[in-house]
Amino acid sequence: MKKIITSLLLLLLLQSCDKVYSLKERYTVEFQINDTNLNPLPNINIDLYPGDAPYFYYSNKDFSSNKGNIFSNDELDLISFGETNQNGHVVLHFPEPNRGLSVFSTFISDTENQYKSLKIAFNESDFDNNYLSAAGLKLYRLDDLVQLVIRTNLGDNIRLVDYTLNGDIAYNELIFSDIEAVQSFTFEDGFDVQKNQNIILSYTLEEFTDTGIVTTNEEINLSINEDNLEYTIQNP
Repeated sequence: MKKIITSLLLLLLLQSCDKVYSLKERYTVEFQINDTNLNPLPNINIDLYPGDAPYFYYSNKDFSSNKGNIFSNDELDLISFGETNQNGHVVLHFPEPNRGLSVFSTFISDTENQYKSLKIAFNESDFDNNYLSAAGLKLYRLDDLVQLVIRTNLGDNIRLVDYTLNGDIAYNELIFSDIEAVQSFTFEDGFDVQKNQNIILSYTLEEFTDTGIVTTNEEINLSINEDNLEYTIQNP
């Protein structure tokens, strides 16, 4: 009789320690992290969070004590984490959302602080059968970056519609579905860019005149060397 009771208690204990989600319910994200020369980067931290807080929210905080807290009510809590192997590869698993979450944030960082960190936001709709491949992501070495600042000096009747930068830009954060797209901006800002390259700045201005709106499109070739660069968009 004692053996039967002991067996039943052991069975209940094992059931209580079982995962709260099945393999069919979990999400899987596969990462491949390279440098700008497409060489794989090992020992890169990949941390996954619920929600979509700004880049500096993650980069300025230490969440190490929260590792393993899955889907609580706090965006400080990691839901999965890992480190790339010698081939720059890592696979993360996490349970299917159970509190209405549809957006997640991945913070990719270098433990030795040689490469700039990157935050990527992705949606539940980015997954195909609960699987997502984030291959070909690249990190920029901090020593290879300079600052490019875009400013404006426009008349009261002229508006900057938007501008784009085409080149090697080390963005703070990206949206997964737009990783390959050229990013568009509408305000003055500073960017970390790769040294020794040419960046194409394209912008659109609208001038409000007595006869209507005059639209001007400009394309400027910016030569980036070893120093920071500031460029001002001015009246046409």
